Amino acid sequence: MDVQAILDRFNKEMQEYCDKVFPQFVLTIEKQVAPYESILKKAFDLYLFCSWLADKGMFPQSSPELYPLKVLFAKAALTLLSIHRCLSFGLVADSASLLRALFETYVTVKLILEKDTLE
Repeated sequence: MDVQAILDRFNKEMQEYCDKVFPQFVLTIEKQVAPYESILKKAFDLYLFCSWLADKGMFPQSSPELYPLKVLFAKAALTLLSIHRCLSFGLVADSASLLRALFETYVTVKLILEKDTLE
């Protein structure tokens, strides 16, 4: 059997498998995510709000000392979006790792601002 025949057979097998599994896969994910749809929407809305703040230039542009906070804000916003996307596809363990990264970002910001915040 030549290489092209092997590839064609593999592609045919994979296509048949995908045709069989994929519709059920999508339904399963939608069913698992449905109870959490309102929470996921709120997380996505929060990401959009963060994005809007950044796009509207709501951060002082002339303060170089705020640059690290801008970077951490962007990191937190993108991590939030990543958590949303993972949970939307049922990737709970991956979203947990990202949640930890978001918490670490929070702790970092808290430490940076420690002398400037009231406890």
